Amino acid sequence: MKHYDYHWAFNAAKQIMKIHGDRKEYTCEAGITPSGTIHIGNFREMITVELVVRALNKLGKKTRYLYVWDDYDVFRKVPANMPKKELLEKYLRQPIIDVPDTFGEYKSFAERNMRKVEEVLPVVGINPVFVSQAARYKKCMYAKEMDFCLQKTDGIKKILDKYRKEPLPKEWLPVSIFCEKCNRDTITKMEYKGDHKVYYKCDCGHDDTFDIRKKGIIKLRWRVDWPMRWHYEKVACEPAGKDHYAAGGSRDSSDEMQKALWNEIPPYGFMYEWIAIKGGGEFSSSKGVVTTLHDVLEVYEPEIIRWLFAGTRPSATFNIAFDADVIKIYEDFERCERVYFGKEKVSEKEALKQKAIYELSIPSDKPEKNFPLQPAFRNITYMLQAYNFDQKKTFNHFKADAKTRFDEERIKRRISCAKNWLEKHAPEEFKFAVRKDFNKKYYDSLAEKEKAGLKQLVQLLDGFKGDSDDLATEIFKIPKSTGLDMGTFFKVVYNMIIGKDKGPKLAGFILDVGVDNVRMLLK
Repeated sequence: MKHYDYHWAFNAAKQIMKIHGDRKEYTCEAGITPSGTIHIGNFREMITVELVVRALNKLGKKTRYLYVWDDYDVFRKVPANMPKKELLEKYLRQPIIDVPDTFGEYKSFAERNMRKVEEVLPVVGINPVFVSQAARYKKCMYAKEMDFCLQKTDGIKKILDKYRKEPLPKEWLPVSIFCEKCNRDTITKMEYKGDHKVYYKCDCGHDDTFDIRKKGIIKLRWRVDWPMRWHYEKVACEPAGKDHYAAGGSRDSSDEMQKALWNEIPPYGFMYEWIAIKGGGEFSSSKGVVTTLHDVLEVYEPEIIRWLFAGTRPSATFNIAFDADVIKIYEDFERCERVYFGKEKVSEKEALKQKAIYELSIPSDKPEKNFPLQPAFRNITYMLQAYNFDQKKTFNHFKADAKTRFDEERIKRRISCAKNWLEKHAPEEFKFAVRKDFNKKYYDSLAEKEKAGLKQLVQLLDGFKGDSDDLATEIFKIPKSTGLDMGTFFKVVYNMIIGKDKGPKLAGFILDVGVDNVRMLLK
C-alpha cells in the first residue's frame, strides 16, 4: 500500500527482506539484562522492534518476535530502590536470577523486574516470545555453541582485540563460570580441555573439571553471546541503543564475529536514541531513578504511547512530558486520528504519512471502522474537578456523545488518565475546586462596577434556558454595559466560583456546574 512508503518501520522491513532474502519466517529480537527496574527508556527498544515486526506482517511476511532476558548475568550492584540492602550485598557476583526479591513478591530479583514488564506489555499491544538465558544456560542448551566458541578462542580474541586498547590476556576464554560451591563468578583460573570439558578454580578454593553438556554453570561472555544467539535463533533484525553502535562498540565486534565464525549475514540493525522525561534527569536503574511504562500508562492511553514512538524516527531523541504538554500531546494524537479518518484535510503526502503512523499506533492493529469519539482531555480535567473527581458523574456527562462501546471505553480510560495527571503531575494553574459557599471576603474587596457585573450575571442566569453558545453571547455583553474590561470581569467570576483567576470556558462551565449553584456562589 502506498502509505507504507512513508514510514521508517516499513523501510526497515524492506531492508530486512532485501538483506536476508525470502524467508519462511523472519525472527526479530530485542533484549536486556533485568538488573534493575525496566524503565520507559528501555521500552523504546521493545516497541521499536515490535513496530518493525508489525510492518513485516503488513507486508505479508510471517514473523517471530523474541525478547531475551539476560537473567544469567552477574549481580554487580545493589539498586537504590530495593529494601534490605544488607541482605542483597551477600549475593553480589552471583547470577541475578538467584538473587532474592526483597519485596517478597517474586521468586527472585530478576524475576520481579521481568514480570513487571511482561504483565503490562500486552496493554500496549506488544506480545513477544520471552526467552530466559538463565533457563537455557542452566539446561545446557547452548553447550554445542559454547564448545564451538571455545575451539575458536584465538579467532574471537583477535576480533575483540581490534576494539580494545589493551589486548586480552593469553589465558582468556570466551566464557564465564559460576562456581558450583559459592555460586559466584570469582574465578581465578580457567582452562579449556577440549571435547566439552572445562577446568576452573574459584577464589573460594573450589576447583573442578566438568562437562559443559551436563553442568549449566557456564555461559558465554556478552560480546560472544550476542552473535552466538543471532546464529542460534537465525535473527534477521535487531536494533540497539547508540552505546552499542559507538565506534568499536559491541555491534561492530558482533557483526564481525558472526561473519567470521559462522559465515552468516548479521541481522539488519539500526541505532535508536535515548529518550527522557521532560524536566527530569537521565534514567538510572541502579540509583532507582526510573519512570516505567506503568507510570506512563497512568497518564497516557496505550494508543498515544505507541503513537509517540511510531511517529518519531528511532534516531531522534524526544522527551515524554507530564506537565502541561500532556494536553498538547493528546490534541496532536487526535489530529493524526482525524487525518486517518478523513476528518481533517492535509497534503496527500502528509495524509499518507499520518495514515501509516496511526495504523501502527493501535494496540490491536485493527483501527475502528468509524471515526471514534474524541473527548477533549482538557475538558475532561475541567469536568472531573467540577464533579469533585467523581468519575461516574464525569462519565455520565460525556456518555451521551458515545456511539460505540469503544467510545465509552475511551471516555473511561481518558477520565482515569486525567485524574492521575491532576493528582500527580498537573501544574497548579490547571487545578481547581468549585467553592461550596459565597466568597464574601473576596466580594467585599471588589469595586462597585465589578459587583454590578456579578449582579447582571446573576440576573442573566435567573431562569436561563439556552445552551452554552447562547450564554456566551450574553456574558460577553456584560463587561461592555458595566465599563469593565473583559479580562477583569472573567477574573472576578472565576474567583467567585473556584477561587482562581482563570478557569474553563465560562459559559459551558457554568452550565456544567449548574446554573443554580453558580447563582448561589455569585449572590
